Amino acid sequence: MREPWSAPTRISFPGSFRKGSGELRSFRVSTPLDGELELGLRGPAKAAYRLSVLNGNRVVASAPVGRRSLSVTVCGQRTLSLRVERRQGFGTFQLTASRP
Repeated sequence: MREPWSAPTRISFPGSFRKGSGELRSFRVSTPLDGELELGLRGPAKAAYRLSVLNGNRVVASAPVGRRSLSVTVCGQRTLSLRVERRQGFGTFQLTASRP
């Protein structure tokens, strides 16, 4: 083995929603290896966001509004889009991705 797999890599994406700033924030993440992509979202307690994973324009996984985590199996996709949609509330958030 030349380059053994060690452990998942963690990446953070900061963002915010302010009045008049739109309803969506998107981030791209490379997925060089197959495995579980785990997402976590921290934000204001009273805010309600929807977390989704897209492959191109197709939604491959989506969490219910208000849920702060999502896990999806990556198999062959080398770049995915992560989307945070504001449904209620404003403020800053931190999206964390743990990729294989």
